[in-house]
Amino acid sequence: MVMKIAFLIVCVTVLPVFAKHRILMNRIGPSDADLFIANADGTGERKLLSASGFDYNASFSADGKWIVFTSERSGSCDIYRVRADGSGLERLTDDPAYDDQASLSPDGKQLAFVSSRGSGTNDIWLLDLTTHRSRNLTDAPGGDYRPSWSPDGKWIAFSSDRDTKIRYAAGRWEELHPVSLYVIQPDGKGLRRLTAAGRFAGSPKWSTDGKRVVFYEMTVEDTWPARFGSPDAKSQIVSFDVATGARTEHTSGPGLKVSPQFLSADRVGYLIKAGDHAGLAFTSGQPGAAGEMRSPAWSPDGKQVVYQKFSSVRRAQNLPLFNRDPDFDLIYSEIFPAFSRDGKSLVLSDRKDLPGMETALAVMDSDGANSKRIFHEDGSMAFSAEWSPDAKWIVFGVGSFFVPRAKPARVMMVRADGSESRDLTHGPANTGFPSWSPDGKRIVYRRSNRVHQFPEWRFRYLHYPPRRNRPQAAHHGAGQRRALRLVAGRPASAVQQLAFRIQGRSSALRPHPAAVRRIVCHECGWLRAAAADGQRMGGCNAGMAA
Repeated sequence: MVMKIAFLIVCVTVLPVFAKHRILMNRIGPSDADLFIANADGTGERKLLSASGFDYNASFSADGKWIVFTSERSGSCDIYRVRADGSGLERLTDDPAYDDQASLSPDGKQLAFVSSRGSGTNDIWLLDLTTHRSRNLTDAPGGDYRPSWSPDGKWIAFSSDRDTKIRYAAGRWEELHPVSLYVIQPDGKGLRRLTAAGRFAGSPKWSTDGKRVVFYEMTVEDTWPARFGSPDAKSQIVSFDVATGARTEHTSGPGLKVSPQFLSADRVGYLIKAGDHAGLAFTSGQPGAAGEMRSPAWSPDGKQVVYQKFSSVRRAQNLPLFNRDPDFDLIYSEIFPAFSRDGKSLVLSDRKDLPGMETALAVMDSDGANSKRIFHEDGSMAFSAEWSPDAKWIVFGVGSFFVPRAKPARVMMVRADGSESRDLTHGPANTGFPSWSPDGKRIVYRRSNRVHQFPEWRFRYLHYPPRRNRPQAAHHGAGQRRALRLVAGRPASAVQQLAFRIQGRSSALRPHPAAVRRIVCHECGWLRAAAADGQRMGGCNAGMAA
């Protein structure tokens, strides 16, 4: 049950100089997506649409004449439909929220789709295509995904992580994702769980007789590598008899197998997402086309298949992006951007021409011009840089930040022109994500004594210039409902805003301690102060799409 991308990191920083606020943002993922239609086995492939608009997650109507899909061609993620021959393109939803994973009812009169409208969480919504009225069908805590209509139109199957407890992967910091299958009637009645809790069950589709639901299933431990398409992840294609509860496993053995669909009573098409045999496959043993296609959906007669293919092209620094908020300009940037206090200079983590996850530090003018690389260490990631208040120094973390770690990360500082660098921390503990105090005399950073387990992070600070090079603990006990405060020897009224983490959510303090404002609400949120006036904060959020 993978949406448009598997792993997402969004880093934002606010430039305080302009009357209209500018936010630099990075999204690690594909830069474009095209829809293709082909014979059922993937041969005879051709583009569905003449012009790409970042299009994905397509499916056929019950009569095979229409294809509904998600597109970002107008900026926001909305639902469109087009005839199977590529003509008659029509926009079906127009909302600033995230609309995705659409499925037309058998009579073609209603559209079920996933949307973040209202609460901001993903629910299944229904749109009446005649009246254009929409309503929330599954309004409940948690995320609901991949709606699928039964052939008689009386039920909708979907996958959901409602009523689940998130836990961490053993020996790692990543969160696992348990998901179960549910069915519900279009009027909101009859909600019922089909699969047991504690595993992952995704992308349900009904059999042509409406008696069974087919889906892909894996252990929760495999959900993390599956997000990256790792060949080490393993899943199976399973179907469930809705009346009797009988399970049938249609596949076995290794391989990440997703997006199943009944093509006949005893034949299921699906996608092998990674490995040497990546591409379309069938339980009958018939070979399918190889390739990096995603989210295949077959026509009702089983003669055609539609899917997307992603492409990645390096975007230009400071490229304008779509933004739903007129008070802000959204600008593309490389990762972990940070402006100097006067707003004239920018520092960021530069990945250009470097292998794997390796990054360097680069400084440039605020408009992206005159870029200069000032620090690079072979085999290391240089992350989360921040300017000193006088713009003479830049503090940052360097080393390995993800598990398994090749070497401990440490906090360093480098002159803005790259002429000198200094280590600020050392030893086996992982340290990083530093931030200067407003007077430039202290640096707060994060420290972990363990090789894994994200909740074990602690916050510490050190004096600059160093006082016998002895870091001091500012606060520890990650996940507690208390804020970090960096006073630097001043009364509490002088406290400036500092990011902190509250039980898996990221928040921020304004200069008045009572003025708390939540900036993001995703797992693994990292936030840093950026605005010189202390009124706004940039941040970084790492999250995984469901």
